[in-house]
Amino acid sequence: MGCDATLPAAARADLTLFGEGSVARLVAVEARHAREFEGLMAESAIPWRWIGTTGGDRLVIRVGNDTVVDVDASRSSTAWRSGFERHMA
Repeated sequence: MGCDATLPAAARADLTLFGEGSVARLVAVEARHAREFEGLMAESAIPWRWIGTTGGDRLVIRVGNDTVVDVDASRSSTAWRSGFERHMA
């Protein structure tokens, strides 16, 4: 499955993508439940934002105006599934 997401601009994109400094959660919400989710977040006073959509055949991630990832989703899936074994061989 693909994804198209835009994260806030940062001095270092690698820290935005892989840093462990902040506490954050990624939540996928079906479009039919978007209003309900927004209501729950408002009711709980939890800071949040929409960052993108899921679906399609590409994984696209932007940090600010810079595209830092743009790959075919099947290619990233293959790399994830076989990367460790390939590097240990």
